[in-house]
Amino acid sequence: MSVLQNFRLSITNKMLLIGTLIVISVSIMLVSEFRSIHHIEKLEKIRIDIDQIQIGMLLLRRNEKDFIARLDLKYQDKFSKNIEKIYASIDQVHQQLLDEGIGASQMQALRQYFEKYHEVFNRLVEEQKKLA
Repeated sequence: MSVLQNFRLSITNKMLLIGTLIVISVSIMLVSEFRSIHHIEKLEKIRIDIDQIQIGMLLLRRNEKDFIARLDLKYQDKFSKNIEKIYASIDQVHQQLLDEGIGASQMQALRQYFEKYHEVFNRLVEEQKKLA
């Protein structure tokens, strides 16, 4: 108790101490809030990039269907261009996930899936060329 008795502050000093503690607490909360918002913005960017991969996948499917229906090699070129965009998007999302400390092994598996799809589509095109 003797330590507390020696530690007497005037009302003004107590008010300054409380005010300082409030300012420090609010500052810490603001920094935390800004970090959270920044993290949410990065996650939103990742979500948008994943949506682009899904859109690209639909374009690949359309290119494949158009090739099968018309047997026109321009659809192979469109397919190749679209799949290269998907590869770039997958790599970008993979890196973004790693930067955020999120496991990204599924992105590697997704890329392998698209590589296999690309390979099978190219074999289909080569078989159609032989038949034509």
